[in-house]
Amino acid sequence: EDIPANVQKSITFHFVGDMMDVLKLALEPAKEKPVKRQPGKKAVKPGSAKPAAKGVKSKTKVARQAASKKK
Repeated sequence: EDIPANVQKSITFHFVGDMMDVLKLALEPAKEKPVKRQPGKKAVKPGSAKPAAKGVKSKTKVARQAASKKK
């Protein structure tokens, strides 16, 4: 009763027989969450983004350069 109802609904119990079962559950790859799309934008898988066009610096690269200049 101390745990909120929305949390109670998302809890999953796994019954195990030994420590090997615990390790299998704890070390299995995480399940992918569905990607929420913003209107007018296509969903992109992580790591599949295209590099910036030639001569165009990405925001990340610009931020890294600015940070390195401050040091």
